[in-house]
Amino acid sequence: MRCCRRAFLPVFAGLILGTLSVQAVELTGLRTPQTVLQERMRARSDCLVWYDFGKVPEGLTFPPAPEQDSLAETVGVLDGQRATRIFHGRLKGEVFDFPQTGFTLCCWLKVNTLEHVDRDGYKRTTGGVMASGSGYYNGWRLLVSPDNATLTFALGHPEGSRNVSSSGFFTVGQWHHLAVTWNQESLALWIDGSLRAESRNEIGYTPATTLKYFRIGECSEGTGVLDFEIADLGFFSTALPGIMFEGLGNPDALLARRLMEFLQEMPLPSGNGSAAVDAGQEQRYRKYFEPLLSLTECGDSLAFRQARSYARLCLAKSFLRSGMEEEANDAFRQLAVDESAMLVHRARAMLALGDMRRDKREYAAARREYSQMQDFFVARHEAFRVEAMSRLRDIATLVDGEPFRDERRRRIERINGATPWFHVSPAGEDTNPGSAEHPFRTLERARDAIRERRTKETLSAGGVAVVLHAGVYPRLNGSFSLAAEDSGTEAAPIVYCAAAGEDAVVRAGQAVKDFVPLADNAAARRIPEAARGHVLQADLRAAGISDFGKLRPRGRGYGQLAGMDEPAHLELFFGGVPMSLARWPNDTPKMSERFAHVELGEQASERDSGRTIVKDSDIFYYSDPRQDAWADEPDPWLFGYWQRAYFSSYRKILRIDPERNQIQVDWNLAPAAVQRAEMVRGSGYQGINLLCELDRPGEWYLDRDTGLLYFWPPSSIGEGEAIVSMLEAPIIATDGVSNVVFRGLTLEAGRQHGAVVKEGENVLLAGCVIRNMGRKGVIVEGGRGHALIGCDLAHLGDAGVKLTGGDLPALGSSGHVVENCHIHHVARWNRGAYQPGLEVEGVGTRMSHCLIHDAPHQAFLLSGNDHRTEYCEIHDVTHEAGDAGAWYMYGSAGAALSERGQVVRYNSWHHLPYNETFKGFHCICRMGVYIDNVNGGVTVYGNLFSRCDVSSGTVFFGGSDDIVENNVFHRCWTGVNLQDRSWVYAKGYKGLDAFLAKMKVNEPPWSVRYPRLTTIKPHTEDLTLLVRGNVVARNIGLDCGKFISGNATTLRYARIERNWEKGDPGFQNADEGDFQLRPDSPVFAACFFEPLPLEKMGLYHDELRASWPVHHASGNYETLPWEPDSVGR
Repeated sequence: MRCCRRAFLPVFAGLILGTLSVQAVELTGLRTPQTVLQERMRARSDCLVWYDFGKVPEGLTFPPAPEQDSLAETVGVLDGQRATRIFHGRLKGEVFDFPQTGFTLCCWLKVNTLEHVDRDGYKRTTGGVMASGSGYYNGWRLLVSPDNATLTFALGHPEGSRNVSSSGFFTVGQWHHLAVTWNQESLALWIDGSLRAESRNEIGYTPATTLKYFRIGECSEGTGVLDFEIADLGFFSTALPGIMFEGLGNPDALLARRLMEFLQEMPLPSGNGSAAVDAGQEQRYRKYFEPLLSLTECGDSLAFRQARSYARLCLAKSFLRSGMEEEANDAFRQLAVDESAMLVHRARAMLALGDMRRDKREYAAARREYSQMQDFFVARHEAFRVEAMSRLRDIATLVDGEPFRDERRRRIERINGATPWFHVSPAGEDTNPGSAEHPFRTLERARDAIRERRTKETLSAGGVAVVLHAGVYPRLNGSFSLAAEDSGTEAAPIVYCAAAGEDAVVRAGQAVKDFVPLADNAAARRIPEAARGHVLQADLRAAGISDFGKLRPRGRGYGQLAGMDEPAHLELFFGGVPMSLARWPNDTPKMSERFAHVELGEQASERDSGRTIVKDSDIFYYSDPRQDAWADEPDPWLFGYWQRAYFSSYRKILRIDPERNQIQVDWNLAPAAVQRAEMVRGSGYQGINLLCELDRPGEWYLDRDTGLLYFWPPSSIGEGEAIVSMLEAPIIATDGVSNVVFRGLTLEAGRQHGAVVKEGENVLLAGCVIRNMGRKGVIVEGGRGHALIGCDLAHLGDAGVKLTGGDLPALGSSGHVVENCHIHHVARWNRGAYQPGLEVEGVGTRMSHCLIHDAPHQAFLLSGNDHRTEYCEIHDVTHEAGDAGAWYMYGSAGAALSERGQVVRYNSWHHLPYNETFKGFHCICRMGVYIDNVNGGVTVYGNLFSRCDVSSGTVFFGGSDDIVENNVFHRCWTGVNLQDRSWVYAKGYKGLDAFLAKMKVNEPPWSVRYPRLTTIKPHTEDLTLLVRGNVVARNIGLDCGKFISGNATTLRYARIERNWEKGDPGFQNADEGDFQLRPDSPVFAACFFEPLPLEKMGLYHDELRASWPVHHASGNYETLPWEPDSVGR
């Protein structure tokens, strides 16, 4: 249908046109029938040959195959197009060699099926469509693998063919337009007018020397027999540009291109200048859109509807810039309710309506606008719903007319309003009155004093404070505990805070000072001779330290390990960071040097899922003779990735046999554990707690028999403080407490967690430093509205923070928040045991503006629903564990299908390393955002992914309703990988169905929030329901490998549109880290791309931030670099 023009009739039409004289911009010739385009191609002078079908084409013959199948005339996809169906046999002609100058091959193709077992009894997965020559050693061939929807074109070469292939975009049983081009430098494969694959190929064409004839149908040379239909096959002597056939494969393509060019040519809106000049420029800017907005009868074109909604948004913004508020309001309102407009443009219009009222301090009206937007985008687009929720939080308590103060500002005001009631100092006494001049000594005394005072008076308006003055507060005998009676109120919180400008350190460890040179004794002689001159010793018992704790089995496997929830052992810290318990191989950023590898010796082994294993074995072998010395160690342990690259654990060595180079481990399995006792060839391990391996600065060892601590300090012993961890309980513990704040405190050097918050409401840790703990930094269990704001968490044995909460059946949000926190060097001990920077379970936790780096496993680990990960910066994570994602969700038992509603927006992910140390052992794939299992309903919006060397998808998913939109992928090995995990449901549907029934997903609120779940009936046989509704749209890919790839079924049901995959998108300097888009960037018109809020990603500076500025190096670990040209796109 052609596009016509009529008068444009919206309310503001006259205002668009005005009275200015502007050069008219014509939009003509927007649509050309496919038949006309094809005839134009056929008439080109560089067309070598064109084959018509429906009968045997001129110049070809059809010798029958043994099955005696005949050719069948069929109907093609274009008006009047005739096609030929071929099953057994081949159309045959003279050899067809391509010229060395380049070529193009194009045709229409419909594949019906593959004969999986050919007439000679060979099993086949790939069939031939056409070939000339061998197609492998010479000549060329076109192949299809219907089972995985892979289309491959191969140029033969004496050393093996050079291929270009695409998976997932070729659907069996449907007509597709195909084109292959070679320009002497690269092969390109186009499907339905879109470039789907490209590979470097600078080797010239090798003419056919065997099978010297051209054939369509059976291609021989190890390929199977396809049942397919073909029409209009053409060959050209040049590599034609994609524009020549994009309109053939997509009837809307030429219209889309012309509209894109029109929008790219539009003038820029006004910038700085006088009001008069700006007003005139804005009016000319609005007039430019008249030719587009006056077009009619193009409404059946998606490209037109999208361009029109973009133009209308531009107009509305222009009215607002020009101070024409009434016209802007009308324009935004019309766009917001227009069902033909793009959701992103409707969302921006809705936000603008609320923002206009907010900026006029009409907060009640603004709340109505934002609330309507929040309701509208339920089950439509979670990123836009969450944006409305964010706006609502910022004006939640504001009254019309008062100055705007966002949530951050109001939080600070609430904390700052507390009146000091009591003071505490390490130099104080608990018999003192607790005044500034005569402070208490302990936190317990201050807590009890508040209890006593509250029996006589109420809390001061704005709350009360306990002020901790500078110094170290020993915490060696138990947690500082608060109960429900210690709660404040929402209007009057109780604040435990460090005095302004002072450092209050709550220490769960003890300083060690009396280090002396190494004395000669039997133990010391186990230290390598070269190290002895550097090693010092200290007598812990003489220092009053006799509780050394003990090494315990820790880690993760199939099932829980015995003792994994118990306190850590005694550790040594020096200069504020943990030292390394003597080990071999030594810790290093180079993973390839960090592990020894299990050898199986003569044990009977078998293959299992790609691994070589010995079942029911606690024995493995080694080949490095240095390990013989381990036999003389009294308490040797091993850390290793024993069965899988995503499970690591600590095991005690039971016996070492140097004669046989054999090590026996204690699997220490809990009763009825699922964990398997098996050895796997190539699994990585380290020996630890080995005095004989104390061989470099920073290593230490404790002789538990003598109490002597051996230490090679990384610098002069006088330059830092040595501390050993002692307390085997959390430093702070609250239970049922509400409206209490801990501000500006440092918690350090314990064997357990830093703080544990159970139940209650609104407990806030603000600007605290939590470091050098043996377990987690902070645990939040239940309750509502607990928060960590501006904290630094570092050098933790397990995870940084774990939060649970919310009402799952009712989808009630926990309201927990982790914001503006710097979390790094976590999982120091449980490295591959699912101990991330942030772990959340339940419903509705928000993780915002955090900086997370240097973690061997995930940065984020999620289960549950409606969690938000936003404005964070993440780098150098998943640098060790395999089959892992920087952002990862697998799901609770039986709940995976129902865990939905997560939003990952406006985060910066960079320098995610990849290595192949465990390649011979287990799956080593790594991802950026990894949506595992059959999870779905995750929205990944507005993120920056740069230098992500992960191998299996910077974004990986295999479920339904995942949205990947408006992201930037820069120098990523793989971009978006759409897989099919419906087999998980087919295998475990009973548990998944039972959980859906338990949650009553066919009733509100579940049926409203997640309508997809209502379509999945118990034991459904239509597994495609589990991979439908996915969207990959408006993303930018720059210098990536395979940008979009995946499973044929998932790709078929996905909406993939307006992605920028090739060419300069217009960044200022991406390779130097500047991802600001130039004003004339082509992605604005081509993708309707929205610039990312780069300046808001990561930490921000305010008075609740524990430290500023924050310095953090990136690219800290070994990775396998790759060049974009080395990976077929």
